[in-house]
Amino acid sequence: MRAGGGEASRKMSIYINGKPAYEPLDVIAEAAGRAIAMRKVFLNLTSADEGLVHISFEALCRHEPFVNAIELAPGLKDPIFAVRMVASVRAVENAAEEL
Repeated sequence: MRAGGGEASRKMSIYINGKPAYEPLDVIAEAAGRAIAMRKVFLNLTSADEGLVHISFEALCRHEPFVNAIELAPGLKDPIFAVRMVASVRAVENAAEEL
């Protein structure tokens, strides 16, 4: 599927372990500009019963949802402290040029 459209063309819902975590997310509208990564942080998550974290996306418009990166970071107190999601038109790198 070709990319295209503007605001409201990439709306999606995010589910973590089967529960709504964020909806509706409009990546185009919420990003600070073209080719600028957008971050969402979800705190105090725990894994599902089998020890995995299930993340799913549901399209709320004609275009497919997209995510370029997901980071799961353990917290000091809870099993999983934060989930960081980055949506960008290109790969996101840190200062060391690592993905």
